[in-house]
Amino acid sequence: MEYKPEIKNGFNKILSNRPNAQKMVKSLENQSELLLFGGSIRDYMDNKFNEVPRDFDIVLSNSTLNVLKNIQAIKCSVRSNKFGGYKVLVDDLVFDFWHLEDTWAFKKKIVPFNNISDLNKTVFLNIDAAFYNLNNECFYEKEFLDGLNNKILDIILTENPFPDLNLARAFILKYKYDMKLSKRLSLYFINWINDQKNDSEALNRLRSLEMKRYKTSIVNWSYEYESVKSLC
Repeated sequence: MEYKPEIKNGFNKILSNRPNAQKMVKSLENQSELLLFGGSIRDYMDNKFNEVPRDFDIVLSNSTLNVLKNIQAIKCSVRSNKFGGYKVLVDDLVFDFWHLEDTWAFKKKIVPFNNISDLNKTVFLNIDAAFYNLNNECFYEKEFLDGLNNKILDIILTENPFPDLNLARAFILKYKYDMKLSKRLSLYFINWINDQKNDSEALNRLRSLEMKRYKTSIVNWSYEYESVKSLC
């Protein structure tokens, strides 16, 4: 954990000319710890928020906080999200909110919850194991930084509801950050392929997920499969 007010400053700069988003975040922040999670953390590390992230995943520590009540007077668009919370489009920004206890691994009791730092134990990849507390301006990032510094992409939690999507993401991040797969992640990939009807359909599934999520395909799936298989 590290005190890093510059992340909050960068986040507030994005909100500064977006009054509805600013009002929404301030209202929620007054009633709950807001834990900035997911890809926006990597975006900050990549470009210091000089580019606006595609979305902001925010986990709420207050289980009784009613998100809808706090945004009912704000001009925005709201719908349910896959986390059991809400996706909010406001002032051209996208936010995904959900309560801490609704995080999949906590809800399924796969990871016991003792304190907010356990949030980093609920992710599939080490490069996802980072969050920022907007209230106290502390950055929880050990596994995340270790992975980046060692250039090794590894698994934090094997169990997850979307193994195919997480594998597609893993290879995108491997390419983006020039990382190598750990032995455990390599075996996970090969075992997932082996559990499918055939190799080609499995690789096409990953390619389709890559295209759907990122609108482009940069991963040479056949090459990656053969390379990983030869090492396993």
